[in-house]
Amino acid sequence: EAQLVRAAVRAAAASSAACARAAPAAGYAGKAVRCLSDGREFRSVKCAAAHYGMHPQTVADICHGRRQYRNKDQVRFAFLNEDAR
Repeated sequence: EAQLVRAAVRAAAASSAACARAAPAAGYAGKAVRCLSDGREFRSVKCAAAHYGMHPQTVADICHGRRQYRNKDQVRFAFLNEDAR
């Protein structure tokens, strides 16, 4: 069981690192997100979710105001560009 947890953590870290390295492609439709808890910025909801180990829908719900934060650790998010709503 501990091996599975370590593998999941490594996979999430690799996904997050890949998101940070990759430049947005031409015509990229992802919405940039900022974590209000620690100030980190991400190029998409998916990248933010991968970094914090959460489901992308949870991050999107917080950004859209359908949830205030994730109950486990009270992480809050907002879209960088309000027009992205």
